[in-house]
Amino acid sequence: MSQKTTSRPPRGKGTDRVYLALRNQIVRMELRPGQKIDENEIVKSLGVSRTPVREAIIRLSGDKLVDVLTNRGARVAPLDILELSQYFEALELTTRATHHWASLRRTEKSLALIDRARLAYEKAADAKEPFAMSEANLDFHHAISEASGNQLYSEIVFKLSVLGMRIGWIWYRDIADDRKAIEVKRTIKEHRLIQAAIKERNAEEAERLAKIHIDAFREQVFLRLSHTLGSAIPVEMPDSSKK
Repeated sequence: MSQKTTSRPPRGKGTDRVYLALRNQIVRMELRPGQKIDENEIVKSLGVSRTPVREAIIRLSGDKLVDVLTNRGARVAPLDILELSQYFEALELTTRATHHWASLRRTEKSLALIDRARLAYEKAADAKEPFAMSEANLDFHHAISEASGNQLYSEIVFKLSVLGMRIGWIWYRDIADDRKAIEVKRTIKEHRLIQAAIKERNAEEAERLAKIHIDAFREQVFLRLSHTLGSAIPVEMPDSSKK
């Protein structure tokens, strides 16, 4: 897949490429939850050495997308339904915080990055390209978290958002087209309102909109899981109002 070159690529370049390739396959369920990762196949298909593959797997483990097994390689992390409530609690609190701080600390440069990601999402939505939408949505929220000026929170939100790509892909893949169109329009509207609140330095409104945005995502995921699992496993939507 890669082009041969006479010079050695910069350190980290190969790892980044392998990381993105594997991350995207995991998010799109091309690598299934629990599936063992074949390092030899990755080396062959991507035309890289074993070192960047192993470095990428370690990074994916940090994102909780991969489980590294002692002396047994690695596998795609399973989707644990029982951990979803904890996931959404963490996502809501950190997202509200970064939206609040972004409103107070944003710069013209950070606003431009937020706007670019928002427009990329809308463009992908018009083209009906779900994975491009997922990536643009990740960029949108990452741009906001970077604008918050708190690198520790930004890193946490990014990792949670990467996990959200896989969770969101399940929802997007299975949802009916008419319902999908409604939810995409809602997301576009919320993105615009969030961006406006941050631009106006309205921290209280930005935080309020962040909660609404996460609550809507949480509701759709639990609704989708309830329909998919039926009576096999009771899936109850957590009451976020109790926080």
